[in-house]
Amino acid sequence: MLEQLIKDAIRKECRKTTQQEVAERAGISQTHINGLLNGRKSVKKMSIDTLARLFPDLKISLHGWEESGAVLSTIDQKILSFIQELDDEVKLDVFRTLIENFSDKKPVKKQKAG
Repeated sequence: MLEQLIKDAIRKECRKTTQQEVAERAGISQTHINGLLNGRKSVKKMSIDTLARLFPDLKISLHGWEESGAVLSTIDQKILSFIQELDDEVKLDVFRTLIENFSDKKPVKKQKAG
């Protein structure tokens, strides 16, 4: 379901411009965009950073995906504001902590750099 929503959004962006321009904005190749759209590549492996470059107005709520311009709860606004100010490594640490403390899945181990 989520994968199809992302594919549809990429397809919509490509109709506004070209696959090449969308790819350049996302920092990936046009071939990769084409592969995402025709199913040769998986949207599931796309990084949050790539999604943010593809959809700079994207809003994500802890309760689900929100379309641009949607009204977020006060707590969601505070959380997003806080998270957006962190550097990438700290963001990952925050998400690991959330998963480890609020998920019934196995904890995500932090990998050492290098």
